[in-house]
Amino acid sequence: MGLLYAGNDTIFESTGLYGQSSVRRVALQSGKVEVLQEMNGSYFGEGLTLLGERFVTEFYFGYPLDSAKIVITKHTVKYENHEVRYLNELEFVNGEVWANVWQGIDVLNGIAWDSNDNRLFVTGKLWPKLYEIKLQLIKKPFDNGVIKRFCLP
Repeated sequence: MGLLYAGNDTIFESTGLYGQSSVRRVALQSGKVEVLQEMNGSYFGEGLTLLGERFVTEFYFGYPLDSAKIVITKHTVKYENHEVRYLNELEFVNGEVWANVWQGIDVLNGIAWDSNDNRLFVTGKLWPKLYEIKLQLIKKPFDNGVIKRFCLP
């Protein structure tokens, strides 16, 4: 899944399910799907970003129906010299790259940032709702065991 805040209280969401993938424009206040573009059944449409005026997902897919070629650069994220796995749905927030750690079908799987109003939206694969959340700084660091259990192989 991919989530993208496009301004004017509009969210774009891609769904990642074989035979059921789509990109849709959703009115934030009402949750109404305003535009739905279904993908070919052989595609698994995971992730979504805006490149210029084109939407790009994991495979070549333009909106509406034109393609774009992009260059993908691979970076390895490490924690205590161990590769962090299962990072998903990257989002650029105030100069930082945020990601969720994907571990199953019912976990957080979509992040969208509204830089104009400093709003953060999250949802999950097959979740019926989108949430606007505010994060608080933690007072004490996470136990290394928790980070290792969820993020390392």
